[in-house]
Amino acid sequence: MSASPGSDSSQPNRKRPRTDSSVSANQSQQEETFRRDEQLSWYEDGNIIIVAQGIGFRLSKGLLAQNSQVFRDMLSLPQPSDASHVETYDGCPVVHVTDTVDELRVLAMTVFNGFSFVRNSGLSFDDVAMGIRVAHKYNIQGLLDRSLRILDQYYPSSYTSWDEAVTCLEDDWDPTRAITGVKLARLTGSMNMLPAALYMCCQLDGRVLLEGRNRPDGSVDTLSPEDLALCINGKTKLCTYFSEVLFQIFAPITGPRSKPCLASKGRCARSIGHIQAAFFSFSDEPSGQGQCDILRSWCDAIKDLTGTRNEVLDEPLCRACIDSLCARAETLREESWLVLPALFGVGRNWRT
Repeated sequence: MSASPGSDSSQPNRKRPRTDSSVSANQSQQEETFRRDEQLSWYEDGNIIIVAQGIGFRLSKGLLAQNSQVFRDMLSLPQPSDASHVETYDGCPVVHVTDTVDELRVLAMTVFNGFSFVRNSGLSFDDVAMGIRVAHKYNIQGLLDRSLRILDQYYPSSYTSWDEAVTCLEDDWDPTRAITGVKLARLTGSMNMLPAALYMCCQLDGRVLLEGRNRPDGSVDTLSPEDLALCINGKTKLCTYFSEVLFQIFAPITGPRSKPCLASKGRCARSIGHIQAAFFSFSDEPSGQGQCDILRSWCDAIKDLTGTRNEVLDEPLCRACIDSLCARAETLREESWLVLPALFGVGRNWRT
């Protein structure tokens, strides 16, 4: 627009002062870049906004720095002298991260609640997995330590804890999460958990191993080529070992540690021979072929097959021979546990 007659064109144009309505409109425009999280409170005294997948969390720089080494280092860096290109909202810098909303929510809960929310009760496997990924990325040691202690219940390094791990599987059945377990063990360098996680992966179908596991957020965990090779080779080794263990369990009962047979005329010896033949028969549904679950408990199966007459046995075993077979099976199971690290070539701090 040209200057009006008589005006002093040398004078600078005077812009209209910024009104409250223009400030409000600008804030509204800024707010459109993200939505506030609906599950956690929007902390008005926060001084930084972190956005993941279009969802914003208003947090405290001080608490972030207190809990996370990564944020402590990042926030200690000098700010650029020209902050015109820094995104802000309501006076707070806005930082966009590549985490999922659920993962960022775990970070926010850690900042404001400490590590008290990391408890066994109420936390699913995926909750624990998110905690581990967030803690590892942002170097939150307390959250990482507590989350890894829970993960150890799924993939223990102790034989005495193995049955508890199996119970965890039964309570929240998802065998494919072993793939995520391997990823988390690799991510955190938790090599003591790796043999158990790889073993559980070996129980999965080959196609599942290739395709991976779907996380609740829609992303997919897949094994690395190296770990996939370990599982392929491990399945073969475990199947061979399974057959050897099965043969030893149902071998003739001899030795000073065995209880004297209470049956007469070689009845138990004949029955044990029938059991062994049934497991290794080449029927349409063989019980032992192609299986690699060397850590399964055999005691219930032994009692089911030998305690009464059935399609396998015409003559049930005596109680003494049942006890001897169960004791032998448990010893072989513990020995099988000890071979896992060598079988996969990984692991440390392995124990019974």
